[in-house]
Order: sequence, then structure tokens, then C-alpha cells
Amino acid sequence: MVNDLREKFISIIKKDDELIELLRIVRDLDLPDCYIGAGAVRNLVWDSLHGYEKRTSLNDIDVVYCDSNDVRAERDIEIWRKLCENRGDVEWNVFNQARPYIRDKPRTTSNSTVEGIATWPETPTCIGVRLNGDDSFDICAPYGIEDLMGLVVRPSGNSIGNLELYKGRVLKKRWKEIWPRLEILY
Repeated sequence: MVNDLREKFISIIKKDDELIELLRIVRDLDLPDCYIGAGAVRNLVWDSLHGYEKRTSLNDIDVVYCDSNDVRAERDIEIWRKLCENRGDVEWNVFNQARPYIRDKPRTTSNSTVEGIATWPETPTCIGVRLNGDDSFDICAPYGIEDLMGLVVRPSGNSIGNLELYKGRVLKKRWKEIWPRLEILY
């Protein structure tokens, strides 16, 4: 079952020429433990599973990596500039998971990208994909891909203690309006 879901997931990714192009651009930067994640992947899968021919528009493309040897915020900006040189029409969002930051609450550094992605608020958002040099794919999914592929939205382990953040995101993003087959759990 898990292998079938993985194959279906990869087939959805392979069919999207734009995401493949973005994955190649990111791959060519050769960043450690690097993935494109969150909405770029989640929305594509939900669009596909809903049978939408046109992709739902994205706010940004999240590029996450983990490099404990260089945790300067300036490094993210350098990477962002390189990404913009390749595709200036894309709103890139770059973040080194080894660097502590404050978004909704403080967190400690992560030792890997999978650790960082695990802190994102919803299980179907906690997903990343990378394209390898041989054009195979690696999937970073600390909670698995079952919720994503099953159209289930639930708080990640990070959000269980902060359900208001989770509920606010679900409402703000209007997911149920855009993808009506979603099952949103509270």
C-alpha cells in the first residue's frame, strides 16, 4: 500500500513540468539535505487528486535545506538570489533548517531537514521532494504521505500543542473551499 502511494505520488510530481524545472534548478545548487516542500508539493497533489487541470496558484516555493556549517541568514539570501537568477518570476522562500528562528514561537535548531519539516503545522504540509542527479526522487515526509494522498488534514506533532495556530491556518488558507474533498480534522 505504501509503495503504491509512493508511486502514485511520484507520478503526480513527474507530470508537472514546472515543478520538475524548479526541482532541477534547486538540485543544481547542490545544497545539503535540500528539498522543495510545503504548498508547492501539497497543492499539486491535491489539485491532481481533485482532477483539476489548472494548478492552484501558489504564494511561494519553499526551499529548505540543513547546513550547520553556515547558519548565517545571509546565506539564505545568497541562495535566494541564485534562484531568482534562474527563475525571477518565482517567489522563492529559502530557509536553512539548522538555523533557529522565531515564526509563531521560538524553536531550537534542527539537525536535519526532516526534523525541520516535522515542525510545520499540518501533516500534508510536512512534505518535501528533491530531484537527484539520476532524476530519481527523494521524499521527505516525517509523518508519511498517507494524509496528503488521502486528502486528510490534521495537525502535525508540532501543532498539537497549538491548535489555534492550526485552526487559523486552515481557515485563512480556505483549503476546504478550494479542495472540497478534503477531510479536515481538529
